[in-house]
Amino acid sequence: MDASVLQLRRLLLSHTQDDLQEEWNALYSALTPVHCAVDQRLVCNPGDICFLVEGTMLKVHLTSVVRVIQSDQLIFVPLQPKAIYFRALVPCQLLILSREALYHIIEVFPRAVRVYDSLLDVWHEQSDERLLLLEMTQKSARIALFKQLHKEAFPYMVRKDIANYIAVSEEYLRKNF
Repeated sequence: MDASVLQLRRLLLSHTQDDLQEEWNALYSALTPVHCAVDQRLVCNPGDICFLVEGTMLKVHLTSVVRVIQSDQLIFVPLQPKAIYFRALVPCQLLILSREALYHIIEVFPRAVRVYDSLLDVWHEQSDERLLLLEMTQKSARIALFKQLHKEAFPYMVRKDIANYIAVSEEYLRKNF
């Protein structure tokens, strides 16, 4: 089993007390590896789940970055995307589980729903990270926290995207970054 699959397995098993060997075998056979080049959009279907093995992706709504997704995190593709897409900031490797395969696994192994729900909660908690940044009143503190949280991403992000993400002007960012 290669390292990327082991990373995913470790993540899944950290969200359950159950021995999910049969579920894991079904999941493992349904995974599809995908590579995204720099600036390439992630090609997947609504409802798919992606595990970002390596790299950094941006969740974009229309033209604004709304989330920075780093390696070892999951991506839950919304059922109704509403102008949301995922773009590779650097070369990325992912494992994708299609919605259809997920439904089949849950149909055969109903207890897998608990793991899915737990991981979906983690996805939403990670999405709240930007809100934490925006609630900070001091701009310099926002910049410092952004740098700390996204040290792999900020060297590759354009100033406009960073400024919009942390709600400061591009000029302020240029002077203080």
